[in-house]
Amino acid sequence: PDGAGKGLTAQYVAAALLGIDIADAGSHQFIYSVQPEDTGTISIDAIRELQKAVKLSTTGAGTVRRVLIVEHADGMTLEAQNAFLKLLEEPPTDTVIIVTVANTQHLLPTIRSRLQVIELIMPDKEELTNYFGNSSDAAKAYSLSGGMPGLMHALLDDTIEHPLTKAVESAKELLSSPLTDRLMLAAE
Repeated sequence: PDGAGKGLTAQYVAAALLGIDIADAGSHQFIYSVQPEDTGTISIDAIRELQKAVKLSTTGAGTVRRVLIVEHADGMTLEAQNAFLKLLEEPPTDTVIIVTVANTQHLLPTIRSRLQVIELIMPDKEELTNYFGNSSDAAKAYSLSGGMPGLMHALLDDTIEHPLTKAVESAKELLSSPLTDRLMLAAE
């Protein structure tokens, strides 16, 4: 589900494949990432940009020299999925394509048949709080995130934007407001 850490895991895998530090993954010249627009969808234009990116030549001698990440691919429009299918049918030999989805059933069967599914296993509370420093902030983030590692990471690192952090901030605002303000916010 959203907040499970799929996007962060995709970046870790991309960094490992290219032999770079995870901190450099967001700005690396050969990691191309596509995310849904504000509407929650990925347009055909975004997929066409990926298609253009794979036509560019890469440098280096490694087997994998470029990684494409499509986050929340279940938000691709039908046209975008058909364009993406062309990319999956003839991927460049030096490129790995990573797709994250909350529900594979929202993808075309022809796309699903060309993907290798790797399910993320959710860590338990002790593992997560230990990983994030076993502090009171980590315990709060665990409670707010419902145990979702990706959301927990976004809550603890203010520089990371996550779709659910806005909902958490709205909930905090709602709970700390006077009763009349809470009713107005709830109505919105």
